[in-house]
Amino acid sequence: MKELTERWRTSYDWREHEARLNLHPQFTTEIDGQHIHFLHLCSPESDALPLILTHG
Repeated sequence: MKELTERWRTSYDWREHEARLNLHPQFTTEIDGQHIHFLHLCSPESDALPLILTHG
């Protein structure tokens, strides 16, 4: 845990990852009173299975 904490404290570059995320279309909506922020990306594969990744 100390190593992980040190990496986040000293070398993790959130702005780099934020910039990469911001390259994708982003949207917001409300579902059952909850504000939801999401990215919508389409697969280049025509028969791709839809995938939803969440965190909370």
